[in-house]
Amino acid sequence: MRVSPALFLLLQCFNNDVASLDNAIVAQVVASVRRIFNSQCIFLLFSSDFKNFILEDLEKRLTDLQMEVSAISFDMWATSSENTSWRHRQPLCVTIVNNQTTSGLLKVTSATDLARAKWLVFLEAGLLMERVLEGIIIPFHCEFLVVQPGPAAFVLTEVYHVSPSLPLQTYNFGTWTVRDGLTWPTNAFYQRRNNMKGAVLRVGNYEASV
Repeated sequence: MRVSPALFLLLQCFNNDVASLDNAIVAQVVASVRRIFNSQCIFLLFSSDFKNFILEDLEKRLTDLQMEVSAISFDMWATSSENTSWRHRQPLCVTIVNNQTTSGLLKVTSATDLARAKWLVFLEAGLLMERVLEGIIIPFHCEFLVVQPGPAAFVLTEVYHVSPSLPLQTYNFGTWTVRDGLTWPTNAFYQRRNNMKGAVLRVGNYEASV
């Protein structure tokens, strides 16, 4: 499994109701993912409407779990995504999406080269994954996970497009529970994406003499 050296937590909850994905759950899932990918720091990206006490509570929970945490405002995303070194380090980006913030996810992903990062997107209960991701083209070589609450566990689904003209593809990546933590597949990245859905690839060869 490949290693991501930095972990970005993008907080896009513009309203204050995050009952089904409270800070305690988010912090524990982030901690599990951080251990799997050996991420070394967390950047909290928050909107101007995100309440300070909620942000401070989540930051404290992550710090209590022995994680290095820094916060950056959501408005600074475009500048930081262009001018900071994280773009060359393939971080893990985590975002929380509810009914009020689906358009925010589209805005963030539109301003980012998705393949330069790994993504972990939490969906509030009742949201349809296909609707939330509508209009977002996830490259074939991008690792993009969606987390949804289920009856007994949080379900992690890997999503991608073989090509922009083809439908969204999904793969059951694993689950997270309080008792068992995070489970994930033993199949390698390209083993999980071994069906090209009829896409035509352009290839070439080059002969070099020694």
